[in-house]
Amino acid sequence: MARMLKNHPLLKNLGCWVFSFMAVLDACIMSWLLGSVEPHIVTHLRPHRSAQSMWAYLKKVYHQDNDARRFQLEHAIVMFQHGSLSIQDYYSAFLTLWHEYADLVTADVPIAALSTIQTIHATTRRDQFLMKLRPEHESVRSSLLNRSPVLSLDICFGELLCEEQRLSTQAILEQSHGSSGMATVAYAAQGRGPPMHSKNLQCFCCNEYGHIAATCPKKFCSYCKKKGHIIKECRIRPQNRQVQAFQTSVIVPLIATSTTHDLSFNCVLCSCTSCTRLLHPRNGATDVNFSIISNGVSR
Repeated sequence: MARMLKNHPLLKNLGCWVFSFMAVLDACIMSWLLGSVEPHIVTHLRPHRSAQSMWAYLKKVYHQDNDARRFQLEHAIVMFQHGSLSIQDYYSAFLTLWHEYADLVTADVPIAALSTIQTIHATTRRDQFLMKLRPEHESVRSSLLNRSPVLSLDICFGELLCEEQRLSTQAILEQSHGSSGMATVAYAAQGRGPPMHSKNLQCFCCNEYGHIAATCPKKFCSYCKKKGHIIKECRIRPQNRQVQAFQTSVIVPLIATSTTHDLSFNCVLCSCTSCTRLLHPRNGATDVNFSIISNGVSR
């Protein structure tokens, strides 16, 4: 019976079909390997005729321990800081480094000890994340670290997002209050209040908002019942005439000033002449000289 099945034509065709299928599959895997590696590695894989031999060569040459990468990740995690990043960006970048580091460390750990190591890593990861925050988050950081039981990293991340939103809102409010407070102090120093918005101004002539009576296009005088001016500008109103009369300027004539100046100069000239005659009673030239000065000044 076994001989009959062995020599059966269907089984012979099935064996040929399986062999051809495996050859095609091996060729596909080889093509995938050649297209996945770097160009300079392709030349080393050309002599191999099967996917198994290619994979054995790659494992023998390029499989190395990740001690260097692990040290690099440890150094990157230690030096990583919050800096100017947002909480979301800081959390994403920190988890990217930590997940790669955890995969390298727990690659060769037995399953029995894996849960213990993951618990220790979770605590270390949370502490590393919280201790690298900016000083402005000191209050929420101390609150999260001192809770019992200690919260997970995901819950701490949610609390920090709320704190970041609160700080940003507080900064906006302080900025707006600071600018309005400075404006109020400036107007208080000048003895007047802050200016009103143009939309809140109401004209007492037309009772419309957005302008005042001085710039109203519909001016109307309630005294003379005419358009084009307001009651303060009315020329017929007696109160406005009285104000204009008081504001009239008085021009002082120049004649009185010049007369006073001439009288003062004549008095000084007479005094000088008398003193000179007393000092030089026989010298008549002094009178002539003062006469010349007097004539020059009067001119």
